[in-house]
Amino acid sequence: MHNLKLSALIMFVAMLSGCATTNYSEVGFDPQRSYRIVSLISAKSLSVVGAQAAELSKINQFRFKDLPTQRWNIEEVAPATYKILAEDSTLAISVEGRHSSGSGYGLILLPYRGVQGQHWHIEHVANGRYIIYSTENNAGFDVRGGATGDGVEIMLWPQHGSTNQKWLIKEYK
Repeated sequence: MHNLKLSALIMFVAMLSGCATTNYSEVGFDPQRSYRIVSLISAKSLSVVGAQAAELSKINQFRFKDLPTQRWNIEEVAPATYKILAEDSTLAISVEGRHSSGSGYGLILLPYRGVQGQHWHIEHVANGRYIIYSTENNAGFDVRGGATGDGVEIMLWPQHGSTNQKWLIKEYK
C-alpha cells in the first residue's frame, strides 16, 4: 500500500511539473498492454498449453516462441488485486478445480467470473522481480519442483522465497 501511495505522489508531482509520463512499472500494469510472465528459475514463459487459449487449458512454462498463448493482460480489479487474462480474451488464470484454499493445485484458464480463485496479488520484490500469489490463501505461482524444462506445470504452493516462485513481468513490444 505504501508503494502505491508513493507512486501516486510521484505521478502527481510529475503532472504538476509538466513532465507527466506514465511509467506502469512503478504505478501498476496497463490493462491495454500485453505482458510476458517469465520464470526466474528457468527463463521460460508462462504459457497456455495448446495452440490457442481455450477454457480448461492448463498453464505451464515453455520457451518463449512469440505466441499469443504466452502473452497476458493484467488488470487491477481492486487495490493491489489483479486478474490475469490470456491476451485479448475473457479467459483468466484460475485455480484448477477451484480449490483455491489448498496448495499443489494447477492453474488453468476459465471465463473470468470475479471469484477469489481468479484474483492475484502481484508483489514487486526487487529488480523487476515479482511474486504472484492467491488473494485467498497467499499460495504463490510455483514452477513444480523447480524444474527448468518445457511443459513443466505451474501450480500454487505455500510461499518459500525460492526462485521457482519469482517472476519477471515484461511488457510485450
